[in-house]
Amino acid sequence: MSSVEANSLVNLSSSLISLRLDHCSLQGEFPNDIFHLPFLQELRLSGNEDLFGRSPKSNWSSPLRFLDLSSTLFSGMLYDTIGNLISLNELDLSYCQFIGSLPTSLWNLTGLTFLNLGFNNFSGQVSGLLSNLGQLNYLNLDENKFSGEFPDVFGNLSKLIVGSANANNFTGYLPPSAFNHIQLLELDLSDNQFEGHIPQVQFQIPSLNM
Repeated sequence: MSSVEANSLVNLSSSLISLRLDHCSLQGEFPNDIFHLPFLQELRLSGNEDLFGRSPKSNWSSPLRFLDLSSTLFSGMLYDTIGNLISLNELDLSYCQFIGSLPTSLWNLTGLTFLNLGFNNFSGQVSGLLSNLGQLNYLNLDENKFSGEFPDVFGNLSKLIVGSANANNFTGYLPPSAFNHIQLLELDLSDNQFEGHIPQVQFQIPSLNM
């Protein structure tokens, strides 16, 4: 698809449920009004590397279930209003230019199964409220500027299969619960500043009755 100006999207129907424009060579500023469409459940813009925009400060489309802005030029802060997306299942903001601390309201999105915030400039500590996201299968926080101790939340993330937070500035001790997680198949905490011992692993066989 040839390059398309983002402002050509401003007249979309207010009844729109799904909008998929992955890898369409979109350029220019993404119309913020699209985030406010009252029935929108799916918005995918991945791979439009000349498309820029910012997350809304208010009035997100609350029915939204799938939001993918990865590999675009979206930037700025992620505002507390993202917590209004109570139906959200998948959130992919990887390879963007977001900055600042993660809003506390993000941890209210308890229906999330997929969360990718990798390759941005997010900073600050990751809250222990991450443990609220008990439905997560996939978590990626790679290559940001997170610091402080990584919260010991894996005991509450019982459905997590892949967890990655490499190339940040985490310090302190490795989270012990990550090493006794039955479902976890991949864990990458490399390129951080952890110290101390690797926690003892308690091998468990889920089907074994004791």
